[in-house]
Amino acid sequence: MHCLHSQAKLYSSITSSSSNKQSLAPCGRPAPQYPCSALPLPAAGVSQARHAVTAAAAKSGPKGKSGAATGKGFGAAKPQKVVEEGCPCGSNQYYKKCCKPYHTGAAATPSVEATIRARFSAILKKDISYLLKTSHPDLHSFMYGSEPGQSLRQLQDDLWNTADHYEYSNLKIHTVQPGEQPGEAIAMFQYTVYDLRTPLIDDQGNKSRKVQIEQSRFLQDSETQLWRFADYKLVEVPEALARTAAMQAKDMAAASAVGSDAPAEDEQQQQQQQ
Repeated sequence: MHCLHSQAKLYSSITSSSSNKQSLAPCGRPAPQYPCSALPLPAAGVSQARHAVTAAAAKSGPKGKSGAATGKGFGAAKPQKVVEEGCPCGSNQYYKKCCKPYHTGAAATPSVEATIRARFSAILKKDISYLLKTSHPDLHSFMYGSEPGQSLRQLQDDLWNTADHYEYSNLKIHTVQPGEQPGEAIAMFQYTVYDLRTPLIDDQGNKSRKVQIEQSRFLQDSETQLWRFADYKLVEVPEALARTAAMQAKDMAAASAVGSDAPAEDEQQQQQQQ
């Protein structure tokens, strides 16, 4: 195919030049000497020659088990294998099956934890529209002191600034607990943050990242039942670890109390049987 295409461009130069002069290819190099198929042909003959050579190549090409041509060369290209993208939220799932349906609106987050993960992925994907959608109007008052929902433009600019200048990773959700009022939840989670504007490099030449622990408050919409981010505070690491340890100790105490009640019930049953 490429041979015939080059030849068609050479016919005019071949006919116009003398027989003892060498024609030039489009790249400026001497054109190769072709057999009789390179002789000048009329315009109709060029088209016929193309079809003839294409048919001949199909007949003489590599054969499969059935004897038919395998379709190599200028045949249909094999489809490229699509590499699945992992979700930035750290769930060890594919993005298209994890947070992407929430970002596109194909699904709604069913819980506070899912909302946290979807927002974390959105900041890495720079999906500012989703972050605005899942921000409660009270967040405007918390951050800017304005009336609820009245600082949309400023919030949007700050979100873009965060997405452009910070790099986040290693999300880990510690606890999600009910708040003091219905439809309120308090979540504690941690992540790793890296400021791209003032890069810090450790002694080994690696990026020096900071572990940040955040306590956030979420409010549930009474109509849509969706959880939205209302406010937050950054927690000191020792305080957060102590609080987590206290929660774990409380759970262990409750579990041991349940276990200690079981033998007492068995003794009562034995006494009744006697």
